[in-house]
Amino acid sequence: MKKSAAVVAEAKDFKNAATAMVISYCGTCHTAAKVSPAIPEAPKPVAESAIAAHMMDNRWTTDLLYQSLVMPSEERWQKGLAAAQTTPLAEKDLPKDAKLTKEVAALEKKVHEMAAKARTATDLGTKVAFYGEYIAGCVGCHELHGKVWGPGLPKTP
Repeated sequence: MKKSAAVVAEAKDFKNAATAMVISYCGTCHTAAKVSPAIPEAPKPVAESAIAAHMMDNRWTTDLLYQSLVMPSEERWQKGLAAAQTTPLAEKDLPKDAKLTKEVAALEKKVHEMAAKARTATDLGTKVAFYGEYIAGCVGCHELHGKVWGPGLPKTP
């Protein structure tokens, strides 16, 4: 686990699935020790606007997938993937930015399509790879336009 943590610390971008790998070691150890941590399932969020509700659902999906790897739990894995298969936001629902809206819509669609493919994953390696790509998809959208979708920093060329 320490070696993988070192890989995460040195990662240059979020497309590196090392973070998911470290998380999966928790589940591997829990399985080997025949211990299942009592992690309460995060409640499904409620929001009023379409964008806020969708983003909160994405976070809930991420929480379920994370928990499924840490515990491990096939039930939470499948529930997380089902949550990820909601309808992607339409271009009209995204914050307006003529330069980036189409790119964000494409990333949004890709994340949802990946979730559909990951439903058949049975081995830990495939699940870890999906989780890393899923997180990278989230980051991809949010880093495109930092002032609207991200932490307040403009996209760097």
